[in-house]
Amino acid sequence: MSLKSSKLFKGDATNFFSNFLIGIVIGVILVFMINNYGYNDGKMICDNYVLNSYLYVVLAFVIMGIAVLVNNKLNLVEKLGMIGFLISFILSIVLIIVFKFVDKNDLFKLHLVWVLFFICLGYTLTITHMVYRNTNVLYTGYILTILVTIITGLFGYYYGQYIPKNIDNYLYGALILLIIVQLFGPFMVKDLDNFTYITAFVGLIIFILLLLSYHKKMRNNAEKCTNDNALPNYPNEAMGLVIKIVNVLQDILRLLNGRRRG
Repeated sequence: MSLKSSKLFKGDATNFFSNFLIGIVIGVILVFMINNYGYNDGKMICDNYVLNSYLYVVLAFVIMGIAVLVNNKLNLVEKLGMIGFLISFILSIVLIIVFKFVDKNDLFKLHLVWVLFFICLGYTLTITHMVYRNTNVLYTGYILTILVTIITGLFGYYYGQYIPKNIDNYLYGALILLIIVQLFGPFMVKDLDNFTYITAFVGLIIFILLLLSYHKKMRNNAEKCTNDNALPNYPNEAMGLVIKIVNVLQDILRLLNGRRRG
């Protein structure tokens, strides 16, 4: 190995460990904050409902960020290929199902499944990062996703009364239809780039509306929450929110990439 490549390798290693350490430190701080604001005597409490939900959201992204770092360092995506993606996808579905059946009072099992799910989702984000890292749209997509989340959060929380009650039923129906179109459409269209652009736009609209509705429900859950009967489930709140945010990111990146090509 040449001196130049040796220095490069050391620089990459140093950068990886510094970023990894930063992620761990941020994660530990978030855990302490969650424990301070969201728990009392080993149970989740209703105080600071929205804050606790978002602390879990940030923690989820920290976990996924660490997973992306590790995956990139070990080149797992390139080594495992499609098999790795299928395993990660199937595990994610299984973990979501298992999570729904875990007793929210069993904090160890609840958080174990929760963390494992976001590690799997981090693998998916690693693929996204690899696809778009050589373009100029990746970090623009991150910024736009954060802005969309903040705007939909504020509007859904403060103006949720203007959002129809049963809109989720229609949105999930539209989402299922969109998934079917995305699966079979490429075999039926001539202009695949335009097809991808249009479906990404439709998907973005659906998930933005789902984010609005989700923030409305979060406020309703906060108002209904009582420390005696209706205990909160912050990991569940965060999981639903993060899944939607990740889908918003995916659609924004597809739109930005399609526009760049055009």
